[in-house]
Amino acid sequence: MKRLRLVAAVAAILVVASLAAPVAAHAHLESSTPESGAQLDAAPDEITLEYTADVQRATVEVTGVNGTVISGEPRIGDDRTTVRVPLETLGDDVYVVRWEVLASDGHTTSGGFVFAVGEEIPDREQLIAAHEEGGLETSGVEAILSAGLLVGLIGLIGVPLALLSVVAPTVGRERPAVAIRRERRLIAGAALLLLICAGALGAVRVSGSVIPSTADLLGGRAGLVWLLQVAIGGGVLAVSLAVRRFSSRSLAAVSVGGLLVAVSVSATSHSAESLAGVGVDLAHVVAAAAWVGGLVTLTAVVPPVLAGSDAPERTAAAVVRRFSVIATAAVAVALTTGLLLAAWHLEAIRSPETLYETTLTAKVTLVAAALGVAGLLRATAYRGLTGTPQNGRVASALGLSGDPTAVFSRTIRIEAAILLTVIVLSGVLVAAPTATHVATEERYGPETGIAESDAYELQLRGVPAEVGPNAYDLSVTREGEPVSWATATLSFDSHSSGETLQEAELTEREPGEYSAVVVLTSARYYDVGIHLEHDGAVIDERVSLHVYPPGGHSHDHSLSAIGSLQALAVAAGGLGTLAVGRTLWRTRQG
Repeated sequence: MKRLRLVAAVAAILVVASLAAPVAAHAHLESSTPESGAQLDAAPDEITLEYTADVQRATVEVTGVNGTVISGEPRIGDDRTTVRVPLETLGDDVYVVRWEVLASDGHTTSGGFVFAVGEEIPDREQLIAAHEEGGLETSGVEAILSAGLLVGLIGLIGVPLALLSVVAPTVGRERPAVAIRRERRLIAGAALLLLICAGALGAVRVSGSVIPSTADLLGGRAGLVWLLQVAIGGGVLAVSLAVRRFSSRSLAAVSVGGLLVAVSVSATSHSAESLAGVGVDLAHVVAAAAWVGGLVTLTAVVPPVLAGSDAPERTAAAVVRRFSVIATAAVAVALTTGLLLAAWHLEAIRSPETLYETTLTAKVTLVAAALGVAGLLRATAYRGLTGTPQNGRVASALGLSGDPTAVFSRTIRIEAAILLTVIVLSGVLVAAPTATHVATEERYGPETGIAESDAYELQLRGVPAEVGPNAYDLSVTREGEPVSWATATLSFDSHSSGETLQEAELTEREPGEYSAVVVLTSARYYDVGIHLEHDGAVIDERVSLHVYPPGGHSHDHSLSAIGSLQALAVAAGGLGTLAVGRTLWRTRQG
């Protein structure tokens, strides 16, 4: 019977994992027909959009220069990555295409581009309108809900695991009533948080323009994942309210439910571009759950046990010793997989520039702080609990002397508080575009160059920074004030040969702002010369700007992109293995 249950649990996990087998990443526009910025002699009957991932729903609008919509209903192809949009009969005009799609992972992306029929070229307003909005759409609400879902998930995995592997073997099943009530409340609270956040995330996504109803949400993989999360959260909550105490079997069942939710989260994460990415992300989540969930459990459940124990020092020492094995293994896995995920999502190791990079930096910093605090506090507390001689001033300064219950609680709470903050930041990472996704979105510009000369500051911005028509805006200030009535021209020179390939005269559209539309025919780095004449002064400066092929940038999303991070991951894995072995040996010796 036990083997049958184990097989059933593993089979259920594999069924959910199979949801991630196809590509489940965010859908970015890979190519289009006609291309961005194309100049056509004959009008097309339809436009074709090719995406990097499966598309569940799509909205596409094509408008002429007068704002009239001339596109029909988009049709998603059998391959799920192609969207075709029929067009009415087109005359010679400039057309703006705006699109928004829902990927199979439940995330929405959007963007736009322009093309022309006949001799007309887009003006600045059309180019800006097509490219001013685009990319992976996220919100603060979604980030908060994602963080809450992760906290609930960690509770469902980590709390039962800690109760089964740490509390029960050291304290026994005969625990005080207050400890048992806290166990139920922890699991019920985690289930309730998961249920609320998963349900709210579904509601937020349905409220978006690309998912008009719950039925449409349920039509794809994201909907199945949402149903699974809501069902498990509701089921565990119902059981928590119905039983007086959890048995070993029910705790194991809660852990399996939490593991299923973790698989569903990993299957719709930034890493779900391959089954390997899902596996790495899943290992990261489970390791974090074992570490953080264990700390929360010990904080809530063990102090009442120690208060009624005849030998609180020995009991607390046994709990710390046993949990140290699990925590060390969890830290090793979390660090190794975290570095692998960073190698996947970062284009380069650099100072934080995007929300994802800034949040990741804060997360890594807090994890390092948690490790330092954990090592210092746990070692000091353990020595005190076991009666090993130590520096009394250090223990006293850290508040780790005196009553063993207070020492134990204070030690665990500090570490748990830091790590819960880390989990909240992880929720932001789930909702924020990664560095590679931001780079992919940069196909919609802009490219910006800044130059300074004497008292003048010049900033040149090009949109969309692709072959074809580009809007170039030059901002001119002197001592912080906009400069008007200046004459400004641009020369686009080959970065390699210095040959002038294109010239353009800018016109002033508002004080200190000068603009021109320039048609560029080759993808390359340009040395852009800026010639400015104002109030008797002549300014000549140069900036380097990149113009990309139609469709934008291409990026390596493989784990080999950042070899140094992979090397660190291997080192972390090796050191982690040694640390786990050393902890096991010391535990057995103790």
